[in-house]
Amino acid sequence: MKVEGRFASPLPPNESDVDQTALGECPSPAPDGRELVVRLNLTTTLESSLAGEVTLSTSPIVGPLVSFVMGFKEGARCEGGEPKNAEASFGSVQPGQSVNFTMWVVLPDAITPADPHPSEHALAADLWLIGVPAPLVNGKGIGTPNKLSGPRVVRCRTEDFGLAGYEHYIAVVGDTPTTLHESECPVA
Repeated sequence: MKVEGRFASPLPPNESDVDQTALGECPSPAPDGRELVVRLNLTTTLESSLAGEVTLSTSPIVGPLVSFVMGFKEGARCEGGEPKNAEASFGSVQPGQSVNFTMWVVLPDAITPADPHPSEHALAADLWLIGVPAPLVNGKGIGTPNKLSGPRVVRCRTEDFGLAGYEHYIAVVGDTPTTLHESECPVA
C-alpha cells in the first residue's frame, strides 16, 4: 500500500473550498470564526495482487486538533469533537489502482485577538500534529508504513520499556521542527 498526502496552506474557512455546511456541523469546539482549515489531498495505491476494501484511519494527536471535514462522495461530513480517529473509505480498490480522497483539518482557536492573521511559522509553534495515516485492507491493518518521508514528517524521541526510540507524526502546517525533544512529544 502506498499513501501520499499533500497539505495546502492554512486558510480561514471562507477563503478555502471546505464545505461550509459540514464545517458548521462540527461539534465542540463549534466553529466560531477563530478556526483555520488545512486541505489534505490523499492518494492511496493498492500494491497488492488482490483487490480489497481500503480505509485510512487518521488520528489527532497534539493540541486542540479535534475535527476533520471529510469529503465523502455522498457529501462532506464533519468528524471529531474529541480526540478520535477519522476514517477515509476508498471502497473497493483494484491491484495497482490509485484512488483520491480530500479532507480538511480544522485548527480551532488558531486565530486570536493578538494574532488575527497567524503565519505558518506562528502556527508551527503550537505543534499541530496528526498520527501517520494507518491503512486498512478488508478491515485489517497492514502494519506500520515501511517508508515515511517528506518535509512534514516529525520524529519524536520516546522511552519505551527503558529503550529510546522514535515515534513519527505528520505536521499539519509548515515550519514545524522535524525532531521534537521529549518534553514536546505528544502524550499517548
